[in-house]
Amino acid sequence: MRDPAMIETVAVIGLGTIGTGWVARFAAAGLAVRAFDPDAAQREALPEAIRQVLRDGGHGEAAEALRLSLHDTLEEAVSGADFIQENVPERQAIKADVLGRLDRAAPVDVIISTSTSGLMLGQFQEALSAPERTVVGHPFHPVYLMPLVEVVPGPRTAPEAADAAARFYERVGHVAVTLQKEAPGHLVNRLQAALWREAVACVEDGIASVEQVDKAVVNCLGPRWSVVGPHMAFHLGGGKGGLRHFVEQLGPGIQKRWNEFRTPDLAAMTDTLVRGVEEEAGGRDLNTLQRERDRKLSALLAHLAG
Repeated sequence: MRDPAMIETVAVIGLGTIGTGWVARFAAAGLAVRAFDPDAAQREALPEAIRQVLRDGGHGEAAEALRLSLHDTLEEAVSGADFIQENVPERQAIKADVLGRLDRAAPVDVIISTSTSGLMLGQFQEALSAPERTVVGHPFHPVYLMPLVEVVPGPRTAPEAADAAARFYERVGHVAVTLQKEAPGHLVNRLQAALWREAVACVEDGIASVEQVDKAVVNCLGPRWSVVGPHMAFHLGGGKGGLRHFVEQLGPGIQKRWNEFRTPDLAAMTDTLVRGVEEEAGGRDLNTLQRERDRKLSALLAHLAG
């Protein structure tokens, strides 16, 4: 595999929300980006969108020195790339076709990383000639701000490929977590699905409104989890006895709640949840909400880094 420290050019395939975020992340790190999307309008809008994201993020110099080339074919974009980041839609047939084309077009020492959140890499590796250099590199929206990227090896991924991908992502400013094996939803999506399941159940049971649930997370769990994870939070909550004392004292009650938790009917709750978030938004449109989120998220991350 190519030395992560020597990667200078990245091919980004698929320029939706995630792909555009990857371009911004790589450009902010000073890398050259070769971009492809079958939608010509997406390609044409990309340069100015990236410059705006970089300026808003305090990367004015990177915006001015942007090294971004747009290409009409996937194969052309891959030519000369040291690393490939693929972000096509989460449809198995599309993903299989694109990964196959990338496998044929790229030298065998170039890592192919897919941003899939819901598909398993092992579903595709058998059809590839060099499956050992493929990994999942799953980021979180907005990619240009959120630190975490999940690196997930498939059953035929070489350990050195997963390690090289993680080191490359760390180099461009991410915090990489390499999972021990693949699983549906990887890690973070499983965690947030579990929390949202109970959040929806609390609304369905009339315990709290949509806005009250969000306020509870923003003003308690969010700040706490931004500095320590759930295991460490309970370790600290156990006093001098740590996590063992916490479990001995509170574990039975937690286990009882776990046993009583149920899965709400999400489809039946959709209208209620939509009305709730619209009330919470208070007339602010999605662009305004996104800018507010990015501003606060940037300030929080800068504070934590300091």
